[in-house]
Amino acid sequence: MITILMATYNGERFVRAQIESILEQTEQNFILQIQDDGSTDGTFSIISEYAEKYPGQVKVHKSTANSGGAKWNFLQMMTAFQDDYVMLCDQDDVWLPNKIEVTLRAMQNLEETHGKQTPILIHTDLTVVDESLNVIGKSLNKMLDLRMDKTTLPSQVVQNTVTGCTAMYNQALAQLIRMPKFCLVHDWWLGLVAVCFGKKEYLPERTMLYRQHGANSIGAKKVRSVAYIVDKALRPDTIRMQLKAPYLQAEELLRVYDDRLDTTQKTFLCDFISIPKYGKLKRWMITQKLGVAKRGFVRKIAQFLYI
Repeated sequence: MITILMATYNGERFVRAQIESILEQTEQNFILQIQDDGSTDGTFSIISEYAEKYPGQVKVHKSTANSGGAKWNFLQMMTAFQDDYVMLCDQDDVWLPNKIEVTLRAMQNLEETHGKQTPILIHTDLTVVDESLNVIGKSLNKMLDLRMDKTTLPSQVVQNTVTGCTAMYNQALAQLIRMPKFCLVHDWWLGLVAVCFGKKEYLPERTMLYRQHGANSIGAKKVRSVAYIVDKALRPDTIRMQLKAPYLQAEELLRVYDDRLDTTQKTFLCDFISIPKYGKLKRWMITQKLGVAKRGFVRKIAQFLYI
């Protein structure tokens, strides 16, 4: 069975379309678990309507208090729900009809190769659209200038390569997920756990429409555009904060999984965490030695200048 985890908060504009796209999947062996984070609009009424109409397939939960953001809402569910397979779902996108089927087939093929006892995370590319579902970018991977196919701890610790709303992970990985006190986003944390203890696989196939609108928690940016570069250049303090956060997240990973990480992983994380303590030249030398330079020329320059 597949459990789909959807986090909702004030999403009445688009949540109905998202649920409908899930109910219309070619693979129907799933339960949709929706946890509302204290919405003040009509979201809870809408999701409750679907739970009443599809009692065997849609389950609704309401947080007793707002968790503090989508990542914490997701992490609460990720640590509470386990199944053969788990998928993550935003409230405002649209899944293509074969999203579950395609991802499940890839997962089962990997389990045949590596065994069900191996923690496995699969994630895909997606199409970026505006709020009316007009295409903005055919590939998020290209828009963000990322290498989502990177599967190592050095590549994941410095830059998130996992888009959570495309992800599926198996029960072996679900059993390893622990609640951090700090993380940047839930899918980054999930990716870190996967590369530390199992396998991360990227499918270049686009399986959903990633809706961009004014209320996005995290959006898709054309990182090579002049507007993006100028915007970043005008906010150096924000850049410094964003660049230092992965080191704090790595420190938390080391704390939370101290009992499971091997000696090589611990040494790497300690070396990575130490980078901001040094001057620019030594920082860059260690960055190169550890293989933790960010992807893309602009990101590399910012990493060198602002850490």
